[in-house]
Amino acid sequence: MSFTGKMISISNRLTKKFRAKFYKDYPTSEFENKHIEHLVSLVNREELLHRLPKNAIVAEIGVHEGEFAEKILAITQPTKLILMDNWMLKSYPGLFEKVGKKFAKEIGTEKIQIIRELSFTGIQMTTDAYFDWVYLDTEHSYNVTRRELELLRSKMKPGGIIAGHDYLIGNWNGGMRYGVIESVREFCLKYNWELLFLTHELKIPPSFAIREIGYSK
Repeated sequence: MSFTGKMISISNRLTKKFRAKFYKDYPTSEFENKHIEHLVSLVNREELLHRLPKNAIVAEIGVHEGEFAEKILAITQPTKLILMDNWMLKSYPGLFEKVGKKFAKEIGTEKIQIIRELSFTGIQMTTDAYFDWVYLDTEHSYNVTRRELELLRSKMKPGGIIAGHDYLIGNWNGGMRYGVIESVREFCLKYNWELLFLTHELKIPPSFAIREIGYSK
């Protein structure tokens, strides 16, 4: 075998070992029928927004440029929308100001509130039993998503819906292993929640929505 071939072989073995570690460290949680019996498949997350409560108190956690926040406003017409992100200055210079300008009118009328914090801190700054639904789109790792779900649980009204992005194993192009699926399934089993919606986009990652079992749609 050539030197190049040996290096490729070593690289493949290391990559395989690295991937195996992630699968070993992440929990394997099997659903029962009750966790998916009301599950509805949707074509995209815009259709998801049409299924979520209107005129509600809402949060988007992980806002970036605010493109999806614009759709939340237009489709669901929330009475209150909290936009939560730390808008890291070094990675995205000027982005926080761009979002502020985009939603200046709604911020002025207090329809939109900005919380510029990391998700853990920002979630804990909000009132208990406050949100009708939230949309989570932050780091996507298992440990971060797991902690975010734990913190959000007490912030939801009875029957409140936690939705989120990137319900898939990972980012092929970026070489990143996500943990959204595992953390969502673990949370549902631990607290008796169910999957309500899954979207099926190809150009962007799919979204999920979950709610405590026992509440009608």
